Amino acid sequence: MKISFTYLSIYMFFLVITIYLMKKRKLDFRLGFFWAMISILLIFFIVNEDMTNVKNIVKIKHISLMVISATGIFLLLLLFYLSVALSKIQGNVTKLAQRIGILESSLDDYKK
Repeated sequence: MKISFTYLSIYMFFLVITIYLMKKRKLDFRLGFFWAMISILLIFFIVNEDMTNVKNIVKIKHISLMVISATGIFLLLLLFYLSVALSKIQGNVTKLAQRIGILESSLDDYKK
């Protein structure tokens, strides 16, 4: 059983940091949960030796390359999720700016 202790220690450290930041409420639960699941999945890939079937299906020679590829896919999914969230926030900011403009206009009219 050959385990890459370097990758395993990196992913374990990342999982611990993610849980710590979620506990201190410095990381949103939804994003923290996403990162924790990625860490757990990557740890599973490193520890599980039965990944040879998956490795043969996707034609990758080394488990390390599969882990790196999976990380890239998850990062793309995260970027997509953050783009959708950013678009929603920008829409909310626009609505708030319009409301503030209307309130300031009505306040100016009231003062006159």
